[in-house]
Amino acid sequence: MGRKTYESFGSKALPKRLNIILTSNMDFKSNDPEVKIVHSPIEAVNTAKEQHLPLYVIGGASVYESFMNMADRLLITLVDANIKGDTFAPNFSEKSFSLVSQCHHAQDKKHAYSFDFLTYERKNKSDQV
Repeated sequence: MGRKTYESFGSKALPKRLNIILTSNMDFKSNDPEVKIVHSPIEAVNTAKEQHLPLYVIGGASVYESFMNMADRLLITLVDANIKGDTFAPNFSEKSFSLVSQCHHAQDKKHAYSFDFLTYERKNKSDQV
């Protein structure tokens, strides 16, 4: 995740996982043992590989953009609501990705809006950077 996303969580690590924070701020530090600070997407990928962990990109927008050419799977939640926003996920080519699953969740007591959870997988792994 990007530094600003991390800070939006109150600078607290998401529990029970390694939190890899991508930042261009070379002075940014964390004493949390569940946090690893990196300064490039490749460093993030290598950190996850060294730990034998899958890498999930959770934002912000520039972080999504930085990893889009490396992604082999996209996990996308489409919320059935018109909400004004100023930041958006990057577009991706359906020529490069195939929809492999779609699950609809209706509005209920726990969810204010209905939503769909979509999983796309890269068609040709050689298209990755």
